[in-house]
Amino acid sequence: MALNATQKVTVAEIAREELATIESLGDSLTAEQETIIIADIATWNEDRNSVDVWLTGETNYRPTALLNAIRERVRKQLGLPLYSSEEYAGSCSIPTRAVF
Repeated sequence: MALNATQKVTVAEIAREELATIESLGDSLTAEQETIIIADIATWNEDRNSVDVWLTGETNYRPTALLNAIRERVRKQLGLPLYSSEEYAGSCSIPTRAVF
Protein backbone atom coordinates (compact mmCIF):
# COMPACT_ATOMS: atom_id res chain seq x y z
CA MET A 1 0.00 0.00 0.00
CA ALA A 2 1.58 3.27 -1.07
CA LEU A 3 0.52 6.80 -0.24
CA ASN A 4 -1.83 8.22 -2.85
CA ALA A 5 -1.25 11.56 -4.59
CA THR A 6 -3.41 13.56 -2.16
CA GLN A 7 -1.68 12.03 0.84
CA LYS A 8 1.73 12.83 -0.63
CA VAL A 9 0.73 16.47 -1.08
CA THR A 10 -0.39 16.62 2.56
CA VAL A 11 2.84 14.95 3.71
CA ALA A 12 4.82 17.55 1.75
CA GLU A 13 2.87 20.27 3.55
CA ILE A 14 3.42 18.64 6.93
CA ALA A 15 7.12 18.01 6.37
CA ARG A 16 7.71 21.36 4.65
CA GLU A 17 9.46 19.63 1.79
CA GLU A 18 8.99 19.65 -1.96
CA LEU A 19 6.58 17.11 -3.41
CA ALA A 20 9.38 15.50 -5.44
CA THR A 21 11.28 14.79 -2.22
CA ILE A 22 8.23 13.18 -0.64
CA GLU A 23 7.55 11.12 -3.76
CA SER A 24 11.08 9.75 -3.78
CA LEU A 25 11.12 9.01 -0.05
CA GLY A 26 7.55 7.71 0.09
CA ASP A 27 8.37 4.67 -2.02
CA SER A 28 10.74 3.31 0.62
CA LEU A 29 8.25 3.42 3.52
CA THR A 30 7.25 0.21 5.26
CA ALA A 31 3.57 -0.69 5.72
CA GLU A 32 3.82 0.24 9.40
CA GLN A 33 5.30 3.66 8.60
CA GLU A 34 2.58 4.31 6.02
CA THR A 35 -0.10 3.38 8.56
CA ILE A 36 1.36 5.83 11.09
CA ILE A 37 1.67 8.60 8.49
CA ILE A 38 -1.90 8.04 7.24
CA ALA A 39 -3.19 8.34 10.83
CA ASP A 40 -1.13 11.53 11.28
CA ILE A 41 -2.56 12.94 8.03
CA ALA A 42 -6.09 12.41 9.35
CA THR A 43 -5.26 14.22 12.61
CA TRP A 44 -3.44 16.97 10.71
CA ASN A 45 -6.43 17.59 8.43
CA GLU A 46 -8.76 17.70 11.43
CA ASP A 47 -6.70 20.16 13.49
CA ARG A 48 -4.67 22.14 10.96
CA ASN A 49 -6.73 25.33 11.14
CA SER A 50 -7.95 25.22 14.71
CA VAL A 51 -7.01 27.35 17.66
CA ASP A 52 -9.57 27.40 20.44
CA VAL A 53 -10.30 30.71 22.14
CA TRP A 54 -12.63 30.75 25.13
CA LEU A 55 -14.53 33.79 26.37
CA THR A 56 -12.73 33.43 29.70
CA GLY A 57 -9.69 34.94 28.03
CA GLU A 58 -7.79 31.66 27.71
CA THR A 59 -6.34 30.43 24.46
CA ASN A 60 -5.74 26.75 23.79
CA TYR A 61 -2.66 26.24 21.67
CA ARG A 62 -2.89 22.46 21.97
CA PRO A 63 -3.47 22.12 18.21
CA THR A 64 -0.21 23.97 17.56
CA ALA A 65 1.75 21.61 19.78
CA LEU A 66 -0.05 18.64 18.25
CA LEU A 67 0.72 19.75 14.69
CA ASN A 68 4.37 20.33 15.57
CA ALA A 69 4.56 16.82 17.03
CA ILE A 70 3.00 15.41 13.86
CA ARG A 71 5.49 17.33 11.72
CA GLU A 72 8.42 15.95 13.72
CA ARG A 73 7.05 12.39 13.63
CA VAL A 74 6.40 12.45 9.87
CA ARG A 75 9.84 13.89 9.13
CA LYS A 76 11.45 11.13 11.21
CA GLN A 77 9.36 8.43 9.48
CA LEU A 78 10.69 9.72 6.15
CA GLY A 79 14.27 9.73 7.43
CA LEU A 80 14.52 13.53 7.26
CA PRO A 81 16.21 15.77 9.83
CA LEU A 82 13.99 17.37 12.45
CA TYR A 83 13.85 20.74 10.65
CA SER A 84 13.55 21.42 6.93
CA SER A 85 16.00 23.58 5.04
CA GLU A 86 13.07 25.93 4.43
CA GLU A 87 12.95 26.67 8.16
CA TYR A 88 16.70 27.21 8.36
CA ALA A 89 16.68 29.50 5.32
CA GLY A 90 14.00 31.69 6.84
CA SER A 91 16.08 32.64 9.83
CA CYS A 92 18.45 35.59 9.72
CA SER A 93 20.04 38.06 12.04
CA ILE A 94 20.13 41.83 11.85
CA PRO A 95 23.32 43.52 12.93
CA THR A 96 22.79 46.01 15.73
CA ARG A 97 25.04 48.64 17.17
CA ALA A 98 24.70 50.56 20.38
CA VAL A 99 24.49 54.33 20.08
CA PHE A 100 25.21 56.45 23.15
